[in-house]
Amino acid sequence: QRATHTVNLLPPDPSQTTMSMSEKLNPRESGSAIPQNLNEANKLLINFIVMTVCFSLNHASVTSCIALATSSGLPGNLGSYSVAVLYACYVITAMLFSQVIIFYSSQKGALTGSLAVYALYVASYLVAALVERWVGTDI
Repeated sequence: QRATHTVNLLPPDPSQTTMSMSEKLNPRESGSAIPQNLNEANKLLINFIVMTVCFSLNHASVTSCIALATSSGLPGNLGSYSVAVLYACYVITAMLFSQVIIFYSSQKGALTGSLAVYALYVASYLVAALVERWVGTDI
């Protein structure tokens, strides 16, 4: 007997949620993102600076891997294909799944998850370099 699992990608019934999708996607409209005092504004600024530094480091590491992938001695056009797959997945996810991902995981969760997946892309180059060193031949 074969078990079947269904995944519901649609948001739950609006009557069962406490916050609408537009309120979740636009927190400023619901008033939750406006700092109430100077201390809260300073915390918000520090969080923004930390997030921009982390995002910049993540993006710089991915950009350097893209440059290495297209210019390294990978066999055939493997580097170009890997970059094409990365950006194809990026565009498809942004166009078709971004609102659903944000709805279910929140803005912070979606950003954290996407940066983690981006870091896995960078880690794949480290794994390839280590395997090449251990095996002793070009992959």
